[in-house]
Amino acid sequence: MEKDYNKKILDIYKKVRELFAKTNDKMIEFVTNASEFVLMSENLYQIERTIKLNKIAIKAYILDSNCCKSLANNNISNYSINELKQYFKKYEQEKGEICDIYLFAINIYELLEEIETLVDERINLEINEMSSLIKIVNDVKNASKDDLENLYLQIKNQLINNFLNSKLINNETYNNCMYMINDIFNFYISGYPNISDEFLES
Repeated sequence: MEKDYNKKILDIYKKVRELFAKTNDKMIEFVTNASEFVLMSENLYQIERTIKLNKIAIKAYILDSNCCKSLANNNISNYSINELKQYFKKYEQEKGEICDIYLFAINIYELLEEIETLVDERINLEINEMSSLIKIVNDVKNASKDDLENLYLQIKNQLINNFLNSKLINNETYNNCMYMINDIFNFYISGYPNISDEFLES
């Protein structure tokens, strides 16, 4: 039984680390492209510290384009990102106005959405797998910020008492579990990762 728990959790932990690595790669790709976009937009766009604020800034820049103003004037406001790309290409052909900068901005916006999707995938994986060991891990989804600390301590105590002390898991597996539990709680406290100096300097 001990080997089963240890191997299973190690496999999950490896998947989590892979998702972390993919997220970091996307974050570096975003910062590289966003830095270029700052220059292309002549500083009208600046890299913000959060994913949410970057999405708002990029969206505002795109919506301020002649193409989007034309769509708004024709009461066209409900469109997907792919449809918007097609509108820009059509507008470019019809009006002869180069829209490369807006298509570039859309690609950057999509990178931010990819980062959010990767984070969601990682957190969902951690919650699903950890709650199969300790049911109350699932409660994090609906817990208020005031209740999170108490829930965290309950989960940690259950992991120590029911698994570590019972020798169902070893110390390395316990540390891997706590790594994933900390990641879950950090997400529910702080949300998506910030665009940190580490990425801006890379």
